[in-house]
Amino acid sequence: MKLRLALLAALAAPLTFAMAGGALAHNPLDPPEVDAHVDAATRLARKDLAQSLFFCEADPRAKVLASLKRIGEWIEPTRIFDNLSYVGNQFVGVYALETDGGVILFDSGTSVDEAENHIAPGLRKLGIDPKDIRYIVVTHGHWDHFGGALWFQQQYGTPVGLSENDWQMIERQEGTPVLNGRPIPKRDRVITDGQVLKVGSTSVSLYITPGHTPGTVSAIFPIRQGGRQHIVSLLGSTALPDTVEPTAITGGLERYRDSIDRFAKLSRAAKADILLNTHLFAFGGVERLDKARATRNPAVRGNSFVIGPQRIGAFYGLMDHCMQAAEGRIRAKATSAAPHAH
Repeated sequence: MKLRLALLAALAAPLTFAMAGGALAHNPLDPPEVDAHVDAATRLARKDLAQSLFFCEADPRAKVLASLKRIGEWIEPTRIFDNLSYVGNQFVGVYALETDGGVILFDSGTSVDEAENHIAPGLRKLGIDPKDIRYIVVTHGHWDHFGGALWFQQQYGTPVGLSENDWQMIERQEGTPVLNGRPIPKRDRVITDGQVLKVGSTSVSLYITPGHTPGTVSAIFPIRQGGRQHIVSLLGSTALPDTVEPTAITGGLERYRDSIDRFAKLSRAAKADILLNTHLFAFGGVERLDKARATRNPAVRGNSFVIGPQRIGAFYGLMDHCMQAAEGRIRAKATSAAPHAH
């Protein structure tokens, strides 16, 4: 197994801070090596990334399901930076990147109804006309990310892109309960690894980062704020798969770790200083949005999202430790379930 994230983890040193209220509690059923990874992730988290420690919990899906219950709680549409906005709810949303050639939308809402009655009106409230969307990047093939794409296709003819593997995944599942009744968009654009999506003078670099799904897409791109440029590292993944090896619907933990390792290095090379995920709960995004709305000074609006390359490295290092903890739990469970030798 290759050395992962050593440099980025080192950039986060010294790691002497713990969560407010103490470190993430150990699960008494975890072996010591799992506890060591949980402790390492806690040190990386400090206070600003403490919400991301749910990745290290024995049942990280519990956080996802708790957030899912808040899907009807809509957040005030927020212009985070001069040309980047968020429209969504407490569970998931979209980012709109405005360029001199039109708008790029990351994800599409959870349903046709949501796209028409929440996402599009929210964009208009920010002065963004949905007909100006030139491309929708769907980060992965789950209904809460592609659910509104068909509406944009039908209403405006908006091009929609997913990776080939995730197009195949949702096409195989069409008509099954797993899609939660969401119609899939018509197959349109296929996003490839390393593709540069250029709209106007803005270039967005897209990378295939399997793990959460077989063909999750993550992105690195520039934004503007008060005359300054910043670089966004947008991870398209969230919850950890429950197997080490790939399945029909995930890339597996091992590939997820490889993806995080590679994307962390790409983000560092690009000097990314902003971390994003369309699930706000993954990185404390709700609190950052609150701070962005609270300030009236355009020169500082969005500073809560600018965390710097070191803290982005810490986030990806945290995720790597949490995935190693998850792998350790899987191996420990398999060992305990194996027949005893005689």
